[in-house]
Amino acid sequence: MRMVYRALLSVLLPAALFFVSCSTVEYAESGLTVSVDYHDRDEPVQLSSFLSDDFMLVPLGCPTPEARVGMIDRVLMAGGRLFIVDRKDNTLKVFTQDGEFIASTRRMVGHGHNEYISMTDAVADTARRVVYMFCDAPYCVITLDFDLRVLSYTKTDFYALSVAADEDFIYCLVNEPGALWRKRVVALRKDLSGAPVTILSSDKGVRGLRTFGEPMSSAGADVYVCLPFDNRICRLGGGKIKEVYTVDFGEWGASESELAEFPEERVFSRRNGDKNWMIVNIAASDSIMMFATNTGQTFVVDKEARSCDSYRRLASDRLPFSSSQWVPVSGPFGMTAQVLPQKAAAHYIKKIGTIDKRISETQYRLNTDSSDVGNPALVLYRLR
Repeated sequence: MRMVYRALLSVLLPAALFFVSCSTVEYAESGLTVSVDYHDRDEPVQLSSFLSDDFMLVPLGCPTPEARVGMIDRVLMAGGRLFIVDRKDNTLKVFTQDGEFIASTRRMVGHGHNEYISMTDAVADTARRVVYMFCDAPYCVITLDFDLRVLSYTKTDFYALSVAADEDFIYCLVNEPGALWRKRVVALRKDLSGAPVTILSSDKGVRGLRTFGEPMSSAGADVYVCLPFDNRICRLGGGKIKEVYTVDFGEWGASESELAEFPEERVFSRRNGDKNWMIVNIAASDSIMMFATNTGQTFVVDKEARSCDSYRRLASDRLPFSSSQWVPVSGPFGMTAQVLPQKAAAHYIKKIGTIDKRISETQYRLNTDSSDVGNPALVLYRLR
C-alpha cells in the first residue's frame, strides 16, 4: 500500500552573497516550491531511475593489517586515487582506483613531531596534489602528498567536525564558541593563511545528539552542506552562499518550537525519534540531488521535474547484490558511493570476475587474494 505525504522543497536564492559574522544567516523569503512524496517500504525505487548506467566496482585490497578498513566515513577521489576517511581506525588510507593499497597514516598516530592523536576528516586538492587532514588532538591541519607523506603541519584554534572544499576554499563545520551544541561553517583559504571566516550559522541545536553520515560534501566546484537540526541545504562556492534548498518535512520534521528551546537529548529523542532532523550524505548533479536523513530514508530530488521523493528501500538493478550503506564522495561532480560487505563482493567477483568487463584483472586478483580477511568493496556511481 502506498503512503504519500506532502512536504515542500523550496529552492531559494539569498538576497545577497556575503560573509557573515557569528550571527544567523538571513535568507530570502521567496523561491520555487515543489512537492515531495514519501514512499513506504513496499515501493522501492530502482537505482537506474536516478543513477547513470556506468559505475566502478572497486574491491579495496587488504595485503597488510595497515590496509584494514574499520568504517568508511567518506571517499575522496583525486588524481586517480581513492582516499578513505576511516574514523573508526583513526586513519586516512589511499588506494589506486583499481583498489590496490598504497599507504595509510597509521604511522603518524602518536604524540611526537608531525603526529596526531585523533583525525576528524580530510579533503583532497587535485590541482595541488595534496590532502588536508584535520585533527582535533591537537587542533591542526596536516598537509600530505598523494602518497600520504607529510608536507606541513599547521596549528588551528578550532575543531573541524566535517570538511569539504572548492577550488579556493576549505569549508569546516565547527562548534559555536560557548555553545557546543550549535554549529557554524567557516571558510579557510587553501594556503591556510588568514583567519577562518564564518559564512553560515544556525541557532538550533540539541545537546549531545548526532547521527551517522556527513553533513558536508564536495561536488566539483561546489560544496553542499546542511547544518545539524536545520532543513536548509546550502550550495557554497568561492567562499559564499550560492544557493539554498529549503526542505519542509511536513509532519515528519522535527518540532521547530522544541529546537528553539535547546532541548536535552533524552527529551528531544523521545518526542522526535521518527522525525527527520538531520540531513547528511548530500550528492548532486545538474539534474539530481540525493541525500539521506537520520531516519535512514533516501531523498531524491529531480530538479528539472521539480519533484522530490523519499524512499525507505532502494532496489539494485545494476548489480545482483545491494547494501544500505551509502557514503559521500568528495571530488568529481555528481558522484556517490555504495559500500558492499566483503563477503557479498567476494562471492560476486569470484563468480563472474573473469568474464565481466566491468571488473579488471587487478580487481579480481585483489579480492581473491584477500577474500578471507579482505576489506569491503565500493561501487562508485554517477548521478544522472
